[in-house]
Amino acid sequence: MRIVVLSCSNRLQGILCGALLSYMFWGSLLLIRCGDVEMNPGPGPATSEEKVTRQTRQSTSADRHGNATQGNNTFPTPKEPTLADVMMKLNGMDMSMNGKLDKVKNDVQDIKEHFSQLQEEVNELKEGVNSLREENDQLKGYNEKLWKNIEMLETKVDDLECRSKRNNLLFYGMDREENETNERCEQRLQDLFTDKLELAENVEFDRVHRISSKPNSPLIARCVFYKDKVKVLKAKRKLKGSNIFIGEDFSKTVRDIRKNLTQFMKEKRNGGHKVSVVFDHLIIDGEKFFLSGDGESIVKGEIEKRK
Repeated sequence: MRIVVLSCSNRLQGILCGALLSYMFWGSLLLIRCGDVEMNPGPGPATSEEKVTRQTRQSTSADRHGNATQGNNTFPTPKEPTLADVMMKLNGMDMSMNGKLDKVKNDVQDIKEHFSQLQEEVNELKEGVNSLREENDQLKGYNEKLWKNIEMLETKVDDLECRSKRNNLLFYGMDREENETNERCEQRLQDLFTDKLELAENVEFDRVHRISSKPNSPLIARCVFYKDKVKVLKAKRKLKGSNIFIGEDFSKTVRDIRKNLTQFMKEKRNGGHKVSVVFDHLIIDGEKFFLSGDGESIVKGEIEKRK
């Protein structure tokens, strides 16, 4: 505080000066005690550069003060963003977006390459499937040919078996004797032909034996001449009322067919028709009837193949 000393010529001026000095002295003391008076008022008006420096210092001081007083819920006043700050943020966002777009482009390119590889693999699989289909079609054709050949061979084998059994006769109801031999079996058949069938001439057999070792196993006899077999079959009706039955020998396929035909033969006979079983078909009133493929009915006329 500056104290001005005035030089007075008279007493009045001295009193006034003393009063003024006293007033200023005591007033200054009161202001100092109140704390509202700055001891060093500082320099005069600041320049523009000093203002910028002062604002920077005030901002730093405010940040420090805000961090120190955050626990007391005292926050600094937000600063208005400048155009430069906005442009800087936009540039940063633009660079970030460009980086993300580049990454997306790279990912899309990788996906395209991977998809191209998958497409090539799919094309290869399609070619492989088409090749397999062609091979499958060829195999189907070969399979059909094989099945036709198998069916043809089965038919031939069945026909050969039936031809090999063409001269055979089966004799049911002739009990097995103790220590029976094949020669004894043939002698028993010759006695049967003479006593029961009343055949004047003996039937020549190639071989006579039991089919199996079972007690009730039938006798099978192979005639040397087919005409002898026919002669015995014509005379078998004389055995009616006895326990002996004479039948023909067929393959399993023909036996199964004849077994199914027996049902239809009985039905037709009950209906008043004249029916007989000949080999693998029926003769009904002089006409041929064959068993259908499903075995559920009989069909008139010839059939292409037997199943």
